[in-house]
Parts: sequence; structure tokens; C-alpha cells
Amino acid sequence: MTQWAVAFCPNALFILKADEKMFINLSGLVDYLLSLKEHLEGTYVGRVIHQDTPNRDPHSQEFVPLSEYPEKHYPDYCSSEAFIMSQDVAHTVYVVLNEAPITVPTDVFVGIVLC
Repeated sequence: MTQWAVAFCPNALFILKADEKMFINLSGLVDYLLSLKEHLEGTYVGRVIHQDTPNRDPHSQEFVPLSEYPEKHYPDYCSSEAFIMSQDVAHTVYVVLNEAPITVPTDVFVGIVLC
């Protein structure tokens, strides 16, 4: 998602990622984003997942070995159901994504990049 947004929407101030089942109050969202005024950079907003733990079950598709992520908890991150990020955040995630393989869920990866 970030690759496409960075490549094809370079002038967008914000990127919204939302699952198809999510309802987004666009009027409220636009009002909120307009209220940010000059504090646009570094925006990453969504439902925060706090102290989530890596899946250590080797039989699971979401398995994350200790060698790939040794910490007990992930840093805080926004749920993949829906979140907003500013263009600079999307660009940072895109750059790091091209330099490092993803070994954790994508939404967790964004939180790791930004912590």
C-alpha cells in the first residue's frame, strides 16, 4: 500500500488505509485533519494496539521466531483495520520496507519503523 501511495499520490498530504468492512466518517475525518494545521508531518493515527505479543507458535502462519524479533512486546502500533498516515510517514515506511524484510505483520512493522 505505501509503495503505491508514494509512487502515485506524491502530493497527497495523508494516506488512509481502511479495510472494506470499515465505516469511515469522512466529514469528521476531514475536520480532524484540517484541525492539524501546520502539524502535518509525522501523523500516524488509528486504533492503537498496546503491548501486543509476537506469535511464537511455529505452526501458525503469523509465527515470529525469537531470532527475528526477540522482544517480549511489539511497540505500540495502529490496527490494520484503518489508519491514517502523513505522506512523510508513508515514505519512511516505504524506504525501510525496501531495505529490510518483513518478518512481522505489516501493521506491526509500521509501528516498529516509527518507534
